[in-house]
Amino acid sequence: METEDFVKEEFATGQRRQHKARPATASHYLQCARIDLRASRSLSKAGIYAPAVFYLQQSVEKATKSLILWLGVLCPGRLQKLVEHDTPMAFLELVKVAEIAPFVDTIGGFFYMDFEGDAMEMEETAKERAPQMARLRYETIVAGVTLSEEVETEILVGLSIADGAPQDESADAELYSHALAFGMVAVRLLVLGLVTYAHASRTRYPDSDLRPWRYSTRLGVVKALPVLYPMLTSCLRTQQQFLAMS
Repeated sequence: METEDFVKEEFATGQRRQHKARPATASHYLQCARIDLRASRSLSKAGIYAPAVFYLQQSVEKATKSLILWLGVLCPGRLQKLVEHDTPMAFLELVKVAEIAPFVDTIGGFFYMDFEGDAMEMEETAKERAPQMARLRYETIVAGVTLSEEVETEILVGLSIADGAPQDESADAELYSHALAFGMVAVRLLVLGLVTYAHASRTRYPDSDLRPWRYSTRLGVVKALPVLYPMLTSCLRTQQQFLAMS
């Protein structure tokens, strides 16, 4: 499927299935995501870095769940599992449900993540990679963010005037605009999820390879917070616009 086709189709699918998407629940998750982001910023400013990273991870997770709930493509059983506290699952559902391929392979490959196979196989891969992902270098995280920007440019090209995007104020033109925004949010949340998911437990308990008191500005994810905050803020703002159309 061409770039403009699958992005438009995913956005249109979200609009068609609003009656199943539980937009109120999606809105509630988005509100929680904003609260967590504010908490993360405040803790980071105070130099309390482990909780700052934890609340960033929580904000990304809840924003991802909100987007998937908004799409409304999950059966009740799968939906229940998603909204429970299962950290990797939200990001894996974004990969499967939003279907932002072919960009998924590009982003996954950059972080040495394999998104082939079923959900269980992907989850095992995520858990195996967690120790390395928790210690990503600042330069690697910034490069990942830059990659997401390049992917967004590719989406923009796919939805460009050259590919037949309408230039007027018609419903089709509005759909193009919103589809582009959806594609960008999905890509950004995927990158943010990959960068943060490994920190859900490491920031709270001394039971793993990276303990809470080891979170300092020398750790890549802590140093990258000023880069990650605006990226997530942009996602939350756009997602709120999606919900306003529900």
